[in-house]
Amino acid sequence: MKADFLESCEVRVAEDKDFDRLRSLVDCHDGWNEEYRKSGDITVSVWTKRPAVDSEKEEKKKKNDFKMIKVCACYRDVKPEVLYDVLHDPEYRKLWDTYMLDSYEIGHLNPNNDISY
Repeated sequence: MKADFLESCEVRVAEDKDFDRLRSLVDCHDGWNEEYRKSGDITVSVWTKRPAVDSEKEEKKKKNDFKMIKVCACYRDVKPEVLYDVLHDPEYRKLWDTYMLDSYEIGHLNPNNDISY
């Protein structure tokens, strides 16, 4: 079975079909190891998964410690659209994120991908 690019350590611009695959990786926990869970006002879970490989040859070639990581956080008192805006507004983020000193957009690769610093 051929591994898709999200699980094969391939680097390229994501296409629409890749976002469908990303969504399935988010929704399905098969093959993922839950590494951390915290419950309370904010529930957080962290999972890891090693990427799939195409063959034994690639298995030897790709021997590394790379892991995919997914995090799910549930903020009970925050609407999803508000959380999205807070995380993606670079000007507002500078006010609350002490690690974000500056940001600027370098360019757009396509409607779904941009490069920022």
